Amino acid sequence: MSQLAIQRLHNQFLAAPHPGSVAEMVAALGAVQGQDYLGTLWSIGLRSGQTQAQVEEAYAQPAAQASFVRSWVLRGTLHFVHAADLGWMLELLAPRLLSVLERRYRELELDAHTLEHSTRVLVETIQAEGALARKALLARLEAVGILTAGQRGIHLLQHASLQGLIYQAAVQRNQAVFELCERMPPGTSFPHRKAALGELARRYFTTHGPATVQDFIWWSGLTAAEARQGLGVAQKALRAQEAQAGLVSQVVCGITYWQSTDVSVADASAGDAPAAPQVDPQRAFLLPGFDEFLISYKDRTASISPEHQKQWMSNKNGMLISTVVIGGKVVGAWKRTLEKQAVRVEIQPFAPLSHTQDEAIRAAAQQYANFLELPLRI
Repeated sequence: MSQLAIQRLHNQFLAAPHPGSVAEMVAALGAVQGQDYLGTLWSIGLRSGQTQAQVEEAYAQPAAQASFVRSWVLRGTLHFVHAADLGWMLELLAPRLLSVLERRYRELELDAHTLEHSTRVLVETIQAEGALARKALLARLEAVGILTAGQRGIHLLQHASLQGLIYQAAVQRNQAVFELCERMPPGTSFPHRKAALGELARRYFTTHGPATVQDFIWWSGLTAAEARQGLGVAQKALRAQEAQAGLVSQVVCGITYWQSTDVSVADASAGDAPAAPQVDPQRAFLLPGFDEFLISYKDRTASISPEHQKQWMSNKNGMLISTVVIGGKVVGAWKRTLEKQAVRVEIQPFAPLSHTQDEAIRAAAQQYANFLELPLRI
C-alpha cells in the first residue's frame, strides 16, 4: 500500500513542481481544496515552486485577467479552480448541491423569496460598486432588511456563488472579496453533460491516481452512477484521441485503482501499485490540514493509519491538523507560529524519528520558510 501513496506524491506534483503556471497546475488537479486559505496557498506553493506572495499575486487579479478563482464547487466546499473551469463545473455539480442545501435553508429560515432577493441585491451591489469584501456585502443585505446573523450570511453568499453569479476574487484582511462571474473571460463549455463528467474524471484520475471510483465519488460529490459514467467517457475519449496518456486499472489487495498510463504500471499480480522513480522515499513534506494528498480520497489508509487519522481530524474548530509526511506516510503533525521576523515550526512526531528523518523534516521546514520568505526557527 505504501507504493500507492508514493505514486500519488508524484502525480499530485509534490515530488516535483508542475512545469506550467499556477493556474495550469490548478487546472491539472481539477480543483484544490480552499477552505483554509493560508493552508491552500501553501498547497499551491508546494506544487508550483512559487512563494506565498507570488501565489497571491497570481490569484488576486482583476476579473478580466482572472486565471484561477475561489468558490464553492466540489461538495459545497470552497475550492480553487481555473477561471475557465468554474462555469462548467458549477453547471455540472451545483444543482445537486443546491438540492441538498434546501434542508439547511429551511433551518435558517431562508425561503425562496429571501434567497432570490438576496442574490439580486448581491449582484446589483457589485455591479454598481465593484468587487466588495464579505463584510461590506452582508451590510448591504442588512440594509434592505435581509438578516445575515449566524450562518445566514455565508449561506446567502454561497447560494449566489453556486448559481454561477459571483466568486471570490481575492482575500484582503482575512476577508473574501467577491466579484461577478460575468466579468471574467468566457470559460470552457461542453456539448453535453457526459463530456463534462468525462473531463472531471480524466483530471481526477490523472493527477490523483491511483484512486478508486469511491474516492472519485467522495472528491467530486457526484452520484455513483455519474462517477462511473464519467470514468467510462474519459476512457473512451482518450482512446478515440489516441492520447499518449490514457486511464488504466490495477487491482491492489482486491481493490481496483485507476490512474494515468503515462507512468509505469507494475504487474498487478505483484499485489501493489507502481512506484514513481522520481520520488525520494526519504523526503519529508509538511502538508497543510486540507491538502489534496489526504482530503481527496475516501479511503486514506494508504497514507495515514486509522488512529492517526483520528488525530488529524481532532481539532475542535473544524480545521484539520497539518501533517508531516515521509515516504508517503503521515508520521506526525506540525504547526507554525509567525514571529516578528521569522517563522517557528514545531514538529509533533507520532513515534520517535531517526536522524535521517529529522534532517528530512528540517529540509521540509526550510522549504516552508522559503515559501513565506522568512527565516526559520525550529
